[in-house]
Formats: sequence, structure tokens, C-alpha cells
Amino acid sequence: AYAVYSGEEAEPGILPGPPSGQDSPGLFRYHAYGVALAHVRVDALLGEIRVLRAQLVTDQGTSLNPAVDAGQVHGAFVMGMGYVLSEQLEREGRTGELVSAGTWEYKPPGVDDIPEVFDVAFLANAPNPAGVCGSKAVGEPAILSAAAVLSAVRHAVRAVRADEVAVAREARLGAPPEHVPLDAPATPAAIVKACALDERTFSYAPPPPVTPAPPP
Repeated sequence: AYAVYSGEEAEPGILPGPPSGQDSPGLFRYHAYGVALAHVRVDALLGEIRVLRAQLVTDQGTSLNPAVDAGQVHGAFVMGMGYVLSEQLEREGRTGELVSAGTWEYKPPGVDDIPEVFDVAFLANAPNPAGVCGSKAVGEPAILSAAAVLSAVRHAVRAVRADEVAVAREARLGAPPEHVPLDAPATPAAIVKACALDERTFSYAPPPPVTPAPPP
């Protein structure tokens, strides 16, 4: 993430002033770094997603209030989940009028979409010399971390397709695996289409009994 503020906002001891040797305030820029891991469960028949675990490490510089900053990271990540999973804009083809104008058609994330295990940690000993009291922006950068959820969903879809008979046969013949595009937002309908399950291959017979392995 990339943050910019005007040097005209400089305050002694709080916001740094112009760089040495410059008369004009100019702009002060810095990067905010972070990393995220996500573990998801995907229902290939319904396209429903459950985020089982999310772990984030974010670069807050010197956090002014760790509790507030952690809350901002939690909220930003869930907001980003909406962008990559459910919040799809739909427009009328002839007039361009927005038809997904309410929560019946436009689906922001809710409380049930929050990851079941949600861990946030801050990068230690990394003060920001260009920020307020050494801090960094906290609200927006963590939105980008939600890309980890979309990546995890793509991996899950790929695993589903690998279980399909046709794909497995192609793999045995040495054919390269088929690329399945799954762009954001990965809505339930998009996930079902990407999984491409063939109900004709389903088996409703009970599984064969498992023979225990002989003792060594």
C-alpha cells in the first residue's frame, strides 16, 4: 500500500516537515507492508465459502493504539473479503442503470462472514520516520490482504477440478492442467461454474469398507 500526505500539514514533533534542503513542503510518501494467509472451505455444489482461518502481519510503524489499529485491520480485511467474494455490481445492459442497488442484489459481508479464527500481529521495531509519531496508515492497507482469500478459493477450485475424472485422465496422459479463470468477485455462481461438477459422475452408493492395515 502507498500513502501520501502534504507537507503543509507538518507540525513540530508530530508530523515531519520538508526534507532537508527543500523550501517547499512537497509530499511525503511511504509504503505500508503486510502479509496474509487464509484457509477456506468451499462447497463445490452450492458455491458457498467459509473462511476458517486468517492470519495477518501488518506494518503499522509505531502503533499509537494497538487495540484500535487491530480493530481497523480486522474491519479492513473483512471489507476486502466483500470486494473479492460477493460485492458484484450489475448494470442494465441498455441504459447502464445500476440494478444491484440494494442488499437483495448487492451482498456486503456480514457478521457470519468473519473468519472463524482471526489473528492479527504488527511488524515489530519498524517506526515510520515520515508518519505521525512514527505511525503508518492502518485502515486501507489491510484491504489488500483479502487477496489471500481469493487465492485460497482458487486453490480449492483447482483441487475440486483435479478430482474430476476427465481432468485426472488428462493429467495421466501428460496434458497440462486446464486454467480456470476465477476473477473477483468470486460469487457462489462463479464458483459453481468454475468447479464444473458433472452430476452424472456422482455415486450415491455407500463407500467400500476400509480394511485396516496389518500391524508392522
